[in-house]
Amino acid sequence: MPEYAPTLGALTIRDGTRADRDAVADLFERAEPEIPLTRAAFGDMWEWLHWGNPVRPSDVLVGADADGTLDGHVAMLPVMFRAGGEPLLAGWPCELMVDEHQRKSLLYPALVQKLLRLCTTHGYAFAYALINRPRVLKANIALGLRPLGEVPVWARPYRPSSIAREMLGGARGRAAALLAAPANVVCGMLGPRVPRGIALQEVTRFDTEIEPLFATTLHAAYRYVAERTAASLNWRFFGLPARGYRAFVARSGGRIAGYVAFRTMPMRAFTALGIADLWHDPAVPAAGTALLAAVDRAAREEQVDLAACLMPRGSPMASLLRRHWFFASPESFTLTVYQPRRDLPYGASTLADWHPTWYDHDYV
Repeated sequence: MPEYAPTLGALTIRDGTRADRDAVADLFERAEPEIPLTRAAFGDMWEWLHWGNPVRPSDVLVGADADGTLDGHVAMLPVMFRAGGEPLLAGWPCELMVDEHQRKSLLYPALVQKLLRLCTTHGYAFAYALINRPRVLKANIALGLRPLGEVPVWARPYRPSSIAREMLGGARGRAAALLAAPANVVCGMLGPRVPRGIALQEVTRFDTEIEPLFATTLHAAYRYVAERTAASLNWRFFGLPARGYRAFVARSGGRIAGYVAFRTMPMRAFTALGIADLWHDPAVPAAGTALLAAVDRAAREEQVDLAACLMPRGSPMASLLRRHWFFASPESFTLTVYQPRRDLPYGASTLADWHPTWYDHDYV
């Protein structure tokens, strides 16, 4: 675990409120300069994420110095979950930020420890988080989260020349980009089509018609999975229009047999189509092909460098991605779980019991 100073000094940790929006946005500008999001856009996202949640508002903690400036922030976002088919409330720790000049103080571990104690005091059965920063992962494991395994990011190139230029850099990257240019044409020609018997429909709002898809397939297939309902999907994908999500459903015989939600966004140095969630009835594989046809068409229209999707290797959705030219990239996220009592089953589970996607993450 990283070395920390022995005290918090003049810092105090308190509950955050909606009125902290501007101060948290200021902290974001200082603490996360590499994230391509303006201060105003982050403020809008913070408001939507923590105060617009249909389950209930998030539990927000902030670290303030003597003059009231915020130097730290973390939140527990309430998520309705299915565990063994039964509904329960889980917590999703997110937006952990510490100002650079406080990163050697006790503020980081104090924020995380106090947040995890909310599981006992605020009714969360457990907390779970997808982490892809090695330093953050190491620190949070030391603070009590248990890693269950790595979830790969699957990528489908659309502009191999751009990827080669960025990955190699300099003169080698420029030369590789020239050599890879013909592959751009090939990648542009490959793509699934909507199969016969499947109707693909873009939606701008979900109604309860979609809920049987999840209740009979996704929720029934995994021991631990975030609950999908019309209300949660509408909040997640349409609650903040500026994020630019698009969503499609695939119908077979008139009923909804699958859905996908995605948006165009920066991912590291690339312009990517980030697939936030993807699921279809495994008994209707043609629905999955139709959904990826929607992804493919949008990727071409947006002229992205690649499409990317976080998906467990054992998921039938990973098999779908592999069939349509997605490969497991070097990027991955580690699923971690915190349980407030040792006798609970969540920490003893394995990654195969879960189905985490970018639905369970605030960036994509």
